[in-house]
Amino acid sequence: MLLRTTALLAAAALSLGRPCPAQTVITVRVINAKSAKPLRNRQVWVQFYPQGSQKIQQIGNVSGPDGRADFQLPESPPETIYISLARDDPFSGGPMEIKMRELLTKGVSAQGCQLSGSASRLSARPGEAILFARRPPWWFRVLAPLERE
Repeated sequence: MLLRTTALLAAAALSLGRPCPAQTVITVRVINAKSAKPLRNRQVWVQFYPQGSQKIQQIGNVSGPDGRADFQLPESPPETIYISLARDDPFSGGPMEIKMRELLTKGVSAQGCQLSGSASRLSARPGEAILFARRPPWWFRVLAPLERE
């Protein structure tokens, strides 16, 4: 009995030292483009086509108090991902099309959004994307529900 227990404990200890399959973790930081402050409790979506698949996969997470939302991507990450806020979010941000190689090596900040002085000085770290968001102007919020396709 003692020998069996010792063998089980040794096997468990050895299995703890084995590396798990590599997962790619990225961080999205949601920042107010006007004030440069983090936006918390924002639904962030990462979408991508898994390698060898025609069906888009979507992963959602909510930004924390520091504006960060972490995403665990598949073992073999896609070449391109798309990041955006939820459609019904009062702030508009994204969608961002991002090449994974650039994201993992340098980090990526959203382009095409008018930034305040302090927001323009923020830079992303490797593995991080900064999604700048801003509240649409009042006239857009009034007229948008009237828009028809």
